[in-house]
Amino acid sequence: MKSKNTVLVVMIVILSLLVVGLGGFIFYDKVLNKKDVEKIECSENSNDVVEEEDKEEEDNKIEDTQNNYNTFAQNLKNQILSNYPTK
Repeated sequence: MKSKNTVLVVMIVILSLLVVGLGGFIFYDKVLNKKDVEKIECSENSNDVVEEEDKEEEDNKIEDTQNNYNTFAQNLKNQILSNYPTK
């Protein structure tokens, strides 16, 4: 019975140290470490600008594709109509 109590005490001590260590890390990360948060916020804002440029490029590609399709459709229509005699 004495050995079971010893094992339980050791496990409780180890788990308590883990809880205190993780709690300390969370406290440090959320309260004491403000410099990294500001850097992350700045980098997130710079990503927004890049995303807007990417969106403009994507819009231009879509517009070019639509223009190419319209040109192709018009050329195909003209080719088909040129094969039939007019009245």
